[in-house]
Amino acid sequence: VYEGTIRFGIATDTYDASGRVTAEAPTAALTVEAIDAALPRFVGTFEQQLPAYSARKVQGVKFYELARRGEEVPEASKEVTVFELTRTGELVDGRIAFRLACSSGTYARAIAHDLGAALGCGAHLASLRRISIGPFTVADALGIEELARRRTAQEPLGAAWIPLGEIPLPFAGTVVDAAQERRAQNGQTVLAKGLEVDEGDWVKMANR
Repeated sequence: VYEGTIRFGIATDTYDASGRVTAEAPTAALTVEAIDAALPRFVGTFEQQLPAYSARKVQGVKFYELARRGEEVPEASKEVTVFELTRTGELVDGRIAFRLACSSGTYARAIAHDLGAALGCGAHLASLRRISIGPFTVADALGIEELARRRTAQEPLGAAWIPLGEIPLPFAGTVVDAAQERRAQNGQTVLAKGLEVDEGDWVKMANR
């Protein structure tokens, strides 16, 4: 889940504020009603066109490396799911605040770019902050100063502290013996049974 800001009237090559401006258009006629009417187009499961400045690879080269060199970037898309896309603020100086809940791998800046294109004025992602992922939320987090204060006062950390063994990692898991544990610590191949994974996949290992 994310919170962020979309800036209308300016499109960039990276689809966010770090990029080079590729088009500008007036936003005086843009209304919140038009924005609200367009947002539902980007909710649901659909094929999202990937930005040229993305980490997708072609023949081992990342798209953004091609884009930075001025070379042609192939078109590519991926299936994503947007569960929620809502406006959370008024339109001020061509900007709106929004909330986005989506599947992993969804490009929020591509949604901002495509929304601007749908409204005919262009847009880019001006800011973005992830506020939750899975069971982890910013609301449960502690800042460094508060963390230091609680440790000094020997106060509990509450929901901000989760033991490593209780973190629900989205990886296949296996139990290894001491010999395989040493191999893993030394960067060697580990022999594990009953795992349906490919080479290079992430795996959660626990010792006996």
